[in-house]
Amino acid sequence: MDKRRRIGKLAIMVFLSIVSISTQAMNNNRKSNENKDLYPLFWGTDIENLATSQTLPEGEFQLRIFHRFGSISDGASELWGIYSPSNITMGLAYGVTSKFTVLFDTEKQKKFQDLTLKYRILTQSVDNRMPLSLTYAFTTSYSTMDKENFGVTYKVANRWSYLNQLVAEKQVGYKMNVMAGMYYTHHNAVTPRQSHDAGAFSLAMGYKVLKKVGVFASYQHNISLGSLFGDDARNEVGKDGFSSGITYGTPTHKFQVFVSNQYGINTADNILNNPYSISAKNLRIGFNISVRLNHKK
Repeated sequence: MDKRRRIGKLAIMVFLSIVSISTQAMNNNRKSNENKDLYPLFWGTDIENLATSQTLPEGEFQLRIFHRFGSISDGASELWGIYSPSNITMGLAYGVTSKFTVLFDTEKQKKFQDLTLKYRILTQSVDNRMPLSLTYAFTTSYSTMDKENFGVTYKVANRWSYLNQLVAEKQVGYKMNVMAGMYYTHHNAVTPRQSHDAGAFSLAMGYKVLKKVGVFASYQHNISLGSLFGDDARNEVGKDGFSSGITYGTPTHKFQVFVSNQYGINTADNILNNPYSISAKNLRIGFNISVRLNHKK
């Protein structure tokens, strides 16, 4: 627990540092009279399993397909996880306004039906008068697995979980993105060692190496919140998450391919239940594809 607290404190410090550096940049860039939005670099609305600060333009539909293969350590007989059992999420997103996006996704493994409301509070501007982008997202998840998966005291309410996300993102120059996120999740059904409430911090960095190609890495640290509610015995959470890969982006398509230790795609469930530690034997190939079905200027 001491190690988790130290990592948690470090993540908070990095998050606050991004805000502090961005505020200084805002004070040092008052020469221009323009206050235009900064064009998104390459990430799109998600990076691996994590939501970014970006939302869709008003009136645009997006098709989303996220795929996670089996472990690379399954070996050549399983084509390094590609032939192993896989997990997939499919969904749609719609830009209600340029700052407000609604997303719906359905996951294969635990049959989550996710509804996400995502609102961009702040948008980084070209002249840095607004030094960062800040977005809040709320996700409600309903699992349609057989009721036997929810214990002997089954209730419909056991199927629900909730996730709050606050994401700050900073574009540095025109080649680098830096992102930090804070998460709070509540699950109605948990094991005796788990708290109903858990949190997480995330850090991600991306660098543009070609006109349409970038590289990225992300890290997610999970924290039990049981002690905040007076129950120190309930302290089990999922293993921390890691990913690293390549992203390719155009105005209408985003494609990411990466390695990660997370098999689940639902962020709230990964915070509480990811069973795979960050190690070479647990890495698996994954990809995200998002396609704009229409394009509004």
